[in-house]
Amino acid sequence: MKFSHRIFAFYVFFGLVPLVLLFTVSFGEYVSLIESESEKKMEAAVNEAADNFEQKVKGAGDAIEFLAENGDIRIAFSGYMTAPVRDTLEDKLREEAEKSGIFDRFVMVSLGGQILADSAGSIKKTRVVTPSKSENTIIEVFSEGYCIVTVRVNSFQDNRTLVGYIQGYVPTQKLTEAVKSAEFPVGSALKIVGSSGVEIFTDRFVNDLQIYGTELKPLGWRLEAGIPYPVIYGKTDEIKKKGAAFVTVVTAAAAVGAYFISRRLTVPIGMIVDGTKELASGNLDYRINMSGGTELKKLADAVDIMAAQMNSRQNELATANRLVALGTMAAGIAHEIKNPLAGLKAAAQAIDILIKDESVKTISRKLESEVDRLNGIVSEMLDFSRPKHPVMTLFQLTEVVESSVGLVANTLFKRNIKTETEIGAYKIYADKEQVRQVLINLLLNASNAIDHVDGVIRITSGEEGGRILLKIADNGCGIPEEFVGKIFDPFFSLSGKGTGLGMSVVYSLLKQNDAEIAINSIEGKGTEVCMLFKGKYV
Repeated sequence: MKFSHRIFAFYVFFGLVPLVLLFTVSFGEYVSLIESESEKKMEAAVNEAADNFEQKVKGAGDAIEFLAENGDIRIAFSGYMTAPVRDTLEDKLREEAEKSGIFDRFVMVSLGGQILADSAGSIKKTRVVTPSKSENTIIEVFSEGYCIVTVRVNSFQDNRTLVGYIQGYVPTQKLTEAVKSAEFPVGSALKIVGSSGVEIFTDRFVNDLQIYGTELKPLGWRLEAGIPYPVIYGKTDEIKKKGAAFVTVVTAAAAVGAYFISRRLTVPIGMIVDGTKELASGNLDYRINMSGGTELKKLADAVDIMAAQMNSRQNELATANRLVALGTMAAGIAHEIKNPLAGLKAAAQAIDILIKDESVKTISRKLESEVDRLNGIVSEMLDFSRPKHPVMTLFQLTEVVESSVGLVANTLFKRNIKTETEIGAYKIYADKEQVRQVLINLLLNASNAIDHVDGVIRITSGEEGGRILLKIADNGCGIPEEFVGKIFDPFFSLSGKGTGLGMSVVYSLLKQNDAEIAINSIEGKGTEVCMLFKGKYV
């Protein structure tokens, strides 16, 4: 499996799948909560309707029982019923019916079932239901859309003697209105069933309903309230559809995002892998050069820096190996040449003394001069092949810079070259004499590179990476770019005047003193030599 595929799979299984599962579970809980709340609202409405109904029936019973305690009515039941008395009683019954707000009609009935007075104003048929001795009031459903409430009436003279009944007619519509006054959800259907199973009231009651029921006391009726499934579950169904659409969109977006994220990771990683392969193959000049500001770019930059350092170290190692080999060879050559040169110089001096011919003397003196020049070269080769072990001390940088400039001041003056120094209060840890030798070599090289009348050599100091930085810069001819890497090679010379060992000696001496050197040069503008020493600011 490719790396990008592994990243994509990891993102899907450990990111997307848990997210979808969490959303699905949370969504399911939310839908269940909505359904539960809907059911609770319906149950609360049913209970409220039952309470309203019970209060209505109780109010009717209280009103008719209060009427049964009326003195005029009880006296009339004792046999004092005349036409004027009946008219008065019927007016009283009508007044009480209107006052009750629930009864349409009150009827006074004798023990024999005879109607004694009727609030309706005319004697109508009525149905007498006799309460038992254990109860005072009975309520029964009448087939003509009324509930009949019957209450016992006792004698005015003897409160324990039954003399008749009062019946009150309650329209079933008023009882059902009490039920409908409850706050049912929109779209609810209602049905009231009597104790005998006969439907007393129905409203929009159809199939496909969620039914909630309760008993309507004290009549023994039953209320059934139904709400269509689309009403109670329609909202949740809509939410489910939207949730499914949302999950689909999130899944698709996450998949696309995972693809691009994997690409964003794998492409830079691939570049880094290719870069390391190039470095492993020995191509230390290869650079990844990744663009962007990601963490992977930092890693790529670190690899590039490592490659540059490895290349620099490899070049340094190659230079060091060449110096060692050439040093060994130079030591052997110098040893073989030095003794014959001493003989040649002695012979030239003897000729100068013994021979009187001036022309011969001139030749002998020239020979002696050339032998001295060769001796200087041999000595330089010996210094290169057998550098002295450095004596490390802590000394003022200004002191060694000023003394070095002083030693070459006459040469610089003859060439009309100015020096500018700006050295801080630094102390460096190195061999003082070897550092002076390095500076003299660099100053002479800088003077040789200046071939115009406005020559300037600038010497400055500073700090870099915890070390003391010393710079020598000139405005001479500069070094061609293709030769900068060869500047420390033995016997390499741009001027063709010297031995080509000067910069090799500089390099060797600085390495012995645990110092670093770097050359920055632009052809036609000048050269800058940077050296880093151990030391401190004082």
